[in-house]
Amino acid sequence: RLFAEHDVQILPSESVQFHCSCSYEKALASIFVMSNADIRDLLQDSGQISTECEFCRQRYVFTEDEIFEEMAQRGQIDDRLQ
Repeated sequence: RLFAEHDVQILPSESVQFHCSCSYEKALASIFVMSNADIRDLLQDSGQISTECEFCRQRYVFTEDEIFEEMAQRGQIDDRLQ
C-alpha cells in the first residue's frame, strides 16, 4: 500500500482561483528603482514608459507627465530629468 507506514488524513477540498495583486500604483513605483538617467533615456525614445506584470500580463503605460507627477509627490528632483 502506498503510504501504509504513515497516517494519511484526507482534507476537505477548497476551490482555487487565480488572483494577481498587481496595480497601477505598484507598476508606477517599479519605475523608480531605475536611475533618473535611465528613466530619461526611456522617455526620450517614446515619451512614455510601459511595464507588464509577469504574472497576469497586465500592461501599464505611463506618460511623461504621470512619471513627473509621481516624482513630485515622492519629493524627488523633477527638473524634467535633465
